[in-house]
Amino acid sequence: MACTALKFLIAQAEGSLNVHSMQTLATAAVTPMHTIHNPIVSGLTLFRELEADEQQHILQADDWWRVGAIRNPYARMYSSWENRVLLRAPSLEIETYECFEDVLVDGCIDLGASFSMFMQQVIDNPALVNRDDHFKSQAEAIRPGVISLTHVLQVEKEGALQGFVQSLGERAGKVLELKKLNEGLRINYKEVVTPHAAQLIERWSELDFVGSIYEHEQFSLSKTSVILSERETKLIRYIREVSGRLDVVATEMQTKVSALEHQVHDEWLAGLSRQGARYGLKEIMRRLRGGLRGWCVS
Repeated sequence: MACTALKFLIAQAEGSLNVHSMQTLATAAVTPMHTIHNPIVSGLTLFRELEADEQQHILQADDWWRVGAIRNPYARMYSSWENRVLLRAPSLEIETYECFEDVLVDGCIDLGASFSMFMQQVIDNPALVNRDDHFKSQAEAIRPGVISLTHVLQVEKEGALQGFVQSLGERAGKVLELKKLNEGLRINYKEVVTPHAAQLIERWSELDFVGSIYEHEQFSLSKTSVILSERETKLIRYIREVSGRLDVVATEMQTKVSALEHQVHDEWLAGLSRQGARYGLKEIMRRLRGGLRGWCVS
């Protein structure tokens, strides 16, 4: 939630938001708002794309804000699984979902058991999700002790994001509005995370607990399992089919657009080549005639 919302806010504050592309970009984003992760829409430059001297200046200069957004590691891991695996939001980072099976009870999805099995799978084989930033350590991203952050936003803390929005608006001289995105199924992680899953999260997100404001939590073994109804299970499967179809259509569109761009580029180069040949011949003849005239005069 925080990444999408903050990126949208910063693009608005910077004045780089491309509203037209947000509505028309050929991508599998579920809503126009989710296209903000594409640089064509946000108009923002990624930090890692900057030259080393620019990066050092940003990391040290007093006039730059260095903002880190953090979230409860249990809630973050469950939310990431719900969005990327359970609902299968369009993603290029997860290559296959075949290994992520649902645990079923009478044909209905058991959320706690399915999430726990997922955690065991990624612990055993991190390569399944390690390309997706949603599952990467927060500590590795904000690098506490390495980057001197001017703002640390605890996203689940009431008023934390809204306070930042107000400060950002004042800095930019604009009225900004925080939009709620990626709210998911609104199931609290405490209802789903089992003691076994909690141990695996603590192992996976070890760096996010070390020297952090977040501490290990206790989860009940005897709580009631969250099992979706037959209708809810069918809806989840339908959402997956739609998401998969979006991926296919977007990929096909991008392939066609890319091919068209290459064709236009090749034709443009060919045109330049023909124009250059004509210009070269004319220039040779002009100089030749000039030289001959000069020779005749002398």
